[in-house]
Amino acid sequence: MEIDKEQYGKGLRKLAALEAEGVEITKQMEEAFLSSVHVERTRLWRLRHPDRVARNKEIASVAGRELKIEVLTHYGRGEFTCVVCGENRFACLTLDHIKGRDKGDKKHGNALYRRLRKDNYPEGFRTLCMNCQWVKRYENGEFR
Repeated sequence: MEIDKEQYGKGLRKLAALEAEGVEITKQMEEAFLSSVHVERTRLWRLRHPDRVARNKEIASVAGRELKIEVLTHYGRGEFTCVVCGENRFACLTLDHIKGRDKGDKKHGNALYRRLRKDNYPEGFRTLCMNCQWVKRYENGEFR
């Protein structure tokens, strides 16, 4: 391995012990150990820096809200409103996949909004309030 094992502590020392015993370490095993070490280091950092964690959450929340407004305004024909009934409360508005959601498309929320913006707002979406979204899903039999 090309990693300073002491730097990563207990998890990689276990990996090194397995290597010393002659166990062949696969790339998958190495990645699993590194992932668990990363999770632990992140957990400890968050415990030591609660003020920075709170600030980062607040920044992400504001950025996510602004992104949602931008995307829903675009798909609301330039207005932050439901294209069917005119509802304009933030908590009520959502993005509708006009022809239904692709089975392979797992993105939703901010991940979907970022992808749509990156792809220059492709067609096939519109802004609906939750009531109009539910009516559309009921009428089209789109329940899962």
